[in-house]
Amino acid sequence: MTCGIVRMSTTGYDQQGVEQLPGRTADVVEAATLAADELLGGTFDEITLVRIAAGLNEMRVSQSTYDLAICIALDALKGVSPPHRQDALAKMTVREWCREGKVAPALVRAFDKQSLP
Repeated sequence: MTCGIVRMSTTGYDQQGVEQLPGRTADVVEAATLAADELLGGTFDEITLVRIAAGLNEMRVSQSTYDLAICIALDALKGVSPPHRQDALAKMTVREWCREGKVAPALVRAFDKQSLP
């Protein structure tokens, strides 16, 4: 999936998922809150999500807060049995973030693949 918009501004990603602002760092607490409230529907403990965020953020990968939120959700969901279905609102939220240039398109695809058909 591509977002359909090419962003070449000083923030965000272009259509190929190339970050346009090197050295960005994510806000760990905000990312955990976004994951908890907007992507996981409150089904996960936010403290657990902050721990996941801190671990992911230690990798020192340059990413946006929104990228980190998606990574947190994916990490939280990989341990769930049976697999958790993201609801339509979460998918729409991630796609909107992509259209706004806030996240890498590859993360959108990964988030879409996490849910069951």
